[in-house]
Amino acid sequence: MIIALAPSLGPTYGGTVLDLLDWRYNFIFTLPLIAIFGWVAIKNAIKNKPERHRFQLAEYLAIVVSLVALTLAVNQLEAGLGDPLVSGGLLLFLAALVAFVVLTRRAGGHHLLNLRILTNHAFTYSLLIYVFLQLVQINLTFVIPNLAQLTFNQSALVADFLLLAGSLLSSFLGPVMERLLDDRGPRFPLIAGSLCIMASLILFTVFIAHLTILTIIAFHVLYMLGFSMMYNNTMTLGLQQLNGPRLATATPCLTCFNNTPVQSAPPPWP
Repeated sequence: MIIALAPSLGPTYGGTVLDLLDWRYNFIFTLPLIAIFGWVAIKNAIKNKPERHRFQLAEYLAIVVSLVALTLAVNQLEAGLGDPLVSGGLLLFLAALVAFVVLTRRAGGHHLLNLRILTNHAFTYSLLIYVFLQLVQINLTFVIPNLAQLTFNQSALVADFLLLAGSLLSSFLGPVMERLLDDRGPRFPLIAGSLCIMASLILFTVFIAHLTILTIIAFHVLYMLGFSMMYNNTMTLGLQQLNGPRLATATPCLTCFNNTPVQSAPPPWP
């Protein structure tokens, strides 16, 4: 529920604070919560003996350079591929990424990421779906509020509240869809979710010149219905394909971990 709520409630909260107060209060209001949660985490952290490994500085620098180069290149894309920052950034990104892959494939030792988990096709499929769902979700949470403000001249408060209905629906349907996965297996929620998402994006595309506040909300709700069927279920399926130490590598690849128990006999990929 937290994962489903966060991408849409964030803009809603930010738009409300921006409309009623000042942008600085976005941080002022959240700072005490961060301090409280940090104190709770420290007080309840498990006191276990950490497993020590030599830090792979070369791998760390390679992935940092690749991400920084890609960010700089993408931010400058409007200048065209002929711009030295764009072309040089993309080349540096590819070179650093190749270096990272080569370093992590060395035999022996402890690596930042065990890329061999990508040879598990079921996990890789889950990862790709998970990443693309998150990509579309982030784009919608950026595009919809801007569309409402720039095209319909709505305030930041109203613009960001357009995401609220879909976000609440997705958060409350999340556990229901996970139960559906348990009862009927992965095929139905993934196929039905895919159809809802495709229908939503097609409707946004077809009616782009005739969108209204109500149609934006309706199409976003349809997208979030499909999102709730696929997002957490895809993460669950991906993690269920692995066991033991490989889970430690899988969780940063999936960016989050929902404490789903790993079954000894994972369900087949649909």
